[in-house]
Amino acid sequence: MATYASAAQLLERYDARDIGDLVSDTDDQASPIDLLTHPLVTTSLEDASGAIEASLLVGNRYTPTELESLTGNSKSFLERITCDIAMSFLLCRRPGFDADRMTAQMNLAEMHLERLRNGENVLNLDDQRDAGNPTVDGPSLVRLQTHLHLVRDRVSNYYPGRRMPGDR
Repeated sequence: MATYASAAQLLERYDARDIGDLVSDTDDQASPIDLLTHPLVTTSLEDASGAIEASLLVGNRYTPTELESLTGNSKSFLERITCDIAMSFLLCRRPGFDADRMTAQMNLAEMHLERLRNGENVLNLDDQRDAGNPTVDGPSLVRLQTHLHLVRDRVSNYYPGRRMPGDR
């Protein structure tokens, strides 16, 4: 199962001592080397990647292939979001560790997901750059005048002629 961030990237963004405390079920803190392959760290990153896919696949905004093909700043941003969500999951595992931090981290993770889900933030893919911009679509004036076959148009001798805005 592919994740959008690695354990090493999580350790670059968050304190290894905190992560070591969060994944330890004993009083012994896991070392930074152990955290790179720790099953709880891997699980939190997989869960975070799943949460991202669940949010971004809504409305067919992105596909997993597109997310995996990101480069540059967009890839780094996706890694950041993955790490933020994974850290919130680790903090949820130990709610007594720091309840205020857990709440703040969960709110940050949900904000990231909500903004991506709604198109407020977009990742740098050709199809998604204009995701938050409205589009105007509808029938043209010619179509309205010629193709609707309204009663007024079919019995023109009974009703006065049609006037469109701007006609004189």
